[in-house]
Amino acid sequence: MNLENRLENAIPPHIYQRPPYKTASVLFKELKIKLGISDEDARDNLLTLNANENPYPPILDKHEDLKSDLNLYPPLQDAQLINLFSRLFPIAPETILLCDGVDAGLGWLVRSLCEPFKDTILICPPTFPKYRTVAELHQVNVAAVPLTRNNEKLELDIDGILAALDSSYQKQQPIKILFITTPNNPCGHAEDENKLSKMLERIDRDYPLTFIVLDRAYWGFYQVPSTILNSIDCPFLIQTFTVSKLYSLAGIRLGALSMNPKLIDYVIKLAPTDPISEATKKLALEALSPDKIPLYEARAQEIITERAKFISRVKTLPFIQDVLHSDANFIAFKVNDATDFMKHLIENGILLRDVSHLIGEGYVRITLSTPENNEKIIEIFESYDK
Repeated sequence: MNLENRLENAIPPHIYQRPPYKTASVLFKELKIKLGISDEDARDNLLTLNANENPYPPILDKHEDLKSDLNLYPPLQDAQLINLFSRLFPIAPETILLCDGVDAGLGWLVRSLCEPFKDTILICPPTFPKYRTVAELHQVNVAAVPLTRNNEKLELDIDGILAALDSSYQKQQPIKILFITTPNNPCGHAEDENKLSKMLERIDRDYPLTFIVLDRAYWGFYQVPSTILNSIDCPFLIQTFTVSKLYSLAGIRLGALSMNPKLIDYVIKLAPTDPISEATKKLALEALSPDKIPLYEARAQEIITERAKFISRVKTLPFIQDVLHSDANFIAFKVNDATDFMKHLIENGILLRDVSHLIGEGYVRITLSTPENNEKIIEIFESYDK
């Protein structure tokens, strides 16, 4: 079965057959082709009167450098930001679909690839709860194959995943999307890349109607080269990337989905007309200029070093029952009484996340901070006498 036939069989008919919405910028590109006008002939200073935009810039008392072009609609997908993501992550420009935060992109995927009341996604809990939320809001079924314990990690049950896929295909109700997070949230561990790659190859070969979403939000804190197939060789593989974690830009809501270019043509039908604002673009390009990347990488290395030190010290505390391995910028561990422990921390100015409902009773999760803050946090931990 060739790729186009796979897409036709896998994508809901109402999405596959529907033509995409055309913004003013897309219509202009088509007009240039029709009229035989080159980009050089259509100069940047062309007076554009085709989108009902206000001719005046906004009135800003501060941030004068941001106000240019804020009165104009941004392009559907900005070339400068696409090139930025290709520079930051190991993904080709033609595979990138920008989104206003990966959470929004997850919604696009479920709505474009799944039919309500019919299709099913597969998750591997403990995992990012947004997958279930997005599916249920779209009235898509959710199946689960829990992670299995392996020393200090909770790892994918690959045999269980393949068995679930087998069962769904035998029932002629194939699982539509498999969601995998690596490094895992809320547990923190990264999956073995070689095992994961082999599993993805088999799914792509034997389960042709199933898409695989590989969530890479914490990829920057796991310094092991990726062996994962790219989205060209593995056409039903979709990877997510964000500038929220490693690059300290959670507040601007900017992410990317990486997938086969032919698949982008269908997923983009569910994207907002202008997902990335001009202000977001300008802030991202300034914050992530090439000269600043070594500074972010140095910060990441500091967090990785702090992670090892923090885990080592936490393990010595008498009220700590379990500490999970982490390849992310956070650590999950189990205490005797999560409620009482968190009360103690809040009284001392520290807020953690109770993840008992995700991992199990007594588990909490802490995000690593600066070395100075981490030292203070350990001291507050040590002052807890229960």
